[in-house]
Amino acid sequence: MNHYQISDEDIDGVVRYLQIYHPERANREYARALLVHIQAGVQITLHELAQNPEKFETFVTAFEKTKQDDA
Repeated sequence: MNHYQISDEDIDGVVRYLQIYHPERANREYARALLVHIQAGVQITLHELAQNPEKFETFVTAFEKTKQDDA
C-alpha cells in the first residue's frame, strides 16, 4: 500500500514541466489528476520521474488516452 500523499510541491513541479512541454495543460487541476493517475498505476517515485523526462512523457500520453477513452 502506498502511503505517499501528493504535495503542493509535487503539483507545482508538474505544472512547471507542463508549462514547457504541454502549455495548454499547465494547470494545478490537470497536474494533480496526472499525479494521481501515475501514483495509482506504478511504483516509481516522482524524483525518479523528474530525472527521466522521457518516462514522464509516457505517463502524460497514457493519461491523455484514459481521458479520451472516458469521453
